[in-house]
Amino acid sequence: MRNSGFFFLLVLVFSISGTFAQVKSRRLTPPLNHPSMNYWAPFVSLDGNTLIYCSDEGEDNAMALFYSTRDGVIWKEPSLLPRSINVRLTFLKGYTLSPDGKTLYLTSMKSGGIGGYDILVSEWRGNTWSEPANPGTPLNSAQHDSSPTISPDGTQMFFMRCGSMDFSKASDCRIFTARRTGNGRWSEPEELPSTINTGNSQMPRICGDGETLIFSSDRFAPNKGGMDLYLTRRSNGSWSQPLALDFVNTPSEDQFVSVTSSGRYLLRDTPGQRKSELVEYQFPSETRPMGATMVLGKAEGLAGSTGYVSVYSVSKGRRLSNLTTDRDGKFTVYLKEGDRYDISVE
Repeated sequence: MRNSGFFFLLVLVFSISGTFAQVKSRRLTPPLNHPSMNYWAPFVSLDGNTLIYCSDEGEDNAMALFYSTRDGVIWKEPSLLPRSINVRLTFLKGYTLSPDGKTLYLTSMKSGGIGGYDILVSEWRGNTWSEPANPGTPLNSAQHDSSPTISPDGTQMFFMRCGSMDFSKASDCRIFTARRTGNGRWSEPEELPSTINTGNSQMPRICGDGETLIFSSDRFAPNKGGMDLYLTRRSNGSWSQPLALDFVNTPSEDQFVSVTSSGRYLLRDTPGQRKSELVEYQFPSETRPMGATMVLGKAEGLAGSTGYVSVYSVSKGRRLSNLTTDRDGKFTVYLKEGDRYDISVE
């Protein structure tokens, strides 16, 4: 640490080689996947410590949203999300988490909205989730806006905007993206290209590498039946032609998934001892997203103020992202494997 309060770190991020035996699929362990319950639409935060899912464990076996946090490698006993979130006006499976698991994004028709279904935001307050808030326009519109997914650096959102939606399904959807502005609000959303938006593209999921996007559609070929899962990658500002994820696509509906930060596993619901359970599937090498490593940093000498963090790619020779520390100088950044990075704080 220099007297000026400038902190510099060179980071080499690499993938751990696959020298350990890996199974193609594995069930999540208890207390999840209880044999008397059904589980759907899992979403795990990028840090791997918070899980949201839908289950028929609600009052009178009603469908409801639950969350669990991890203690080391063990998931804790799940808890029911608050009534302010578990309402009949909530789109049951249209939720995601921020990379650190502290912000919940959901979809609801609660009063005071902008259009039909709107994107809402709830924050973890230490022992419960806050009352969901509407981020307003231009993110939400007169149509149905739903199922957001947040980039690893927290600056970009992908979501679907639909012509029709009820609490369990949607149709006539397109995928949009918006960027977080300097004042914390979201920019005017932009529609993704027609190679992705072919008439009913849904449930976008941006992976930990910030470049791989998974989504569902029933308007692509090949298609095994209903909604299938597809993958596209961004390179130099352009998206690749989507590929079908045949290793998890089935003749049934395939939509609600998330991907671990390592990029090795896709988490989804699948038929189990009852109707449905939560299972991780290993990505084939040809479709596996690049992994992301979480870097925890602390800058000393900020005298109780926040610092400004810049992340540079050594190989690309350009700045990748900007963020701020908290008042203790702590910050978290996710870096894609396979590159060297300069991190500076001032």
